[in-house]
Amino acid sequence: METEKRMKVLIVVGLFLVVTLLLWQFGVFEMLFIVGYDHQRGITTDGNYIWVVKGNGMEVYKYQMDGTYTGDHWWTLNEDVINPYGIATDGNYIWISDIQEYEIYKYNMDGTYTGIHFDIGASGGTGFNEITTDGNYIWVGTSQTRIVYKYSMDGNYIDSLSVLEGGYSHVDGITKYGNYLYILSGYSNLYGCSWKVSKYLIDGTYSGETLDLPFDGKVSFQGITTDGNYLWVTNRNNDEVYKYEMNGTLIEGGIQPTDYCGDGICQSNENSATCPADCESGQIIIVFRLTDNTCNMITINPEDRQENDYNTLYECESYIEQICGDGICQSNENSATCPSDCGDNQITVYRLTGTTCNQIQINPEDQQPNDYTTLSECENHITNGEEGKLGIGLIIGMIIIGILLIGLIIFLIRYLIISRRNS
Repeated sequence: METEKRMKVLIVVGLFLVVTLLLWQFGVFEMLFIVGYDHQRGITTDGNYIWVVKGNGMEVYKYQMDGTYTGDHWWTLNEDVINPYGIATDGNYIWISDIQEYEIYKYNMDGTYTGIHFDIGASGGTGFNEITTDGNYIWVGTSQTRIVYKYSMDGNYIDSLSVLEGGYSHVDGITKYGNYLYILSGYSNLYGCSWKVSKYLIDGTYSGETLDLPFDGKVSFQGITTDGNYLWVTNRNNDEVYKYEMNGTLIEGGIQPTDYCGDGICQSNENSATCPADCESGQIIIVFRLTDNTCNMITINPEDRQENDYNTLYECESYIEQICGDGICQSNENSATCPSDCGDNQITVYRLTGTTCNQIQINPEDQQPNDYTTLSECENHITNGEEGKLGIGLIIGMIIIGILLIGLIIFLIRYLIISRRNS
């Protein structure tokens, strides 16, 4: 009886470890970091207009090629879409990727959903984000590796391309023009940022060309598109799109924020009384309400906006982390600016180790490249694959699981042998 009890315990433990490993392998844990993060996302163009997935990821905004907002925007929400991210067009239809469901959805050019979608999980990849198309095929990038997956227009998986040269260890954005794919990759942390665009033939052959993108301030680029004359890159840190020459020269202008009265959008700081041009009476907007140090996404009438409502999740979370007197010495605080939190001159950072963000307090001079100011910023680098590789901790964990499984198999074999002898 004692032997049977031990066997049952080992079987339960072994199954738990196997399931945990499988959940990690197939990216279930990754979704915890992806869902709900708020920033500007994918971008695409047909040469006549530019579309950007922005806000909380559920709206698409349309611009003229000079960056002027057309006043046209539409929701990507339907009964299936949960977390829209990448966007692509061939001038006839628009496709949008869902990074939680691993699906691609097809829309008409006016934003009406066609009801057509297909699964991109058949390739076996994880961390899918940005997409591009030429009307014949769809290519999908992944934030976990430098692999691009190729699909037919009806969703059949065709092939994968390894794009390892000329950039960083993941794909932040992808676009196609002519016979070339342009791969955006980079990083952004406490010590700065760097972004590159690598050029590949559509068969995955590296062209030998890689551009170092210049920028003003600190940026965290997301999507990329081109019409063959210029490159446009979205910055998830703000509401701007950077415009470049094809040789990587930054052009002033780009796409500017659409946050003024008369831009055709009822912003969360506008209502039918303060801006009747944008806000109809009874119109619904999405805000992030800060309650008990938690940011909750809600829909409200503009006139019901409160002081603790914010336009984006990023803005809301940033406000939480900038409060002097909350008992946490933030990375933008010290003993001089906030003595109540930083008596020992330490700061709080989120250190990315493997694929885990750990909140720690350190001396400012002890900051490391994998330390981030906010939890959102740290988790975002996990989803972008900069630190989403197998860390030593995960490798050790997999070895331990393997040893336990081998031990379980040996125990089962011995148990069966003993059982036969006793019978």
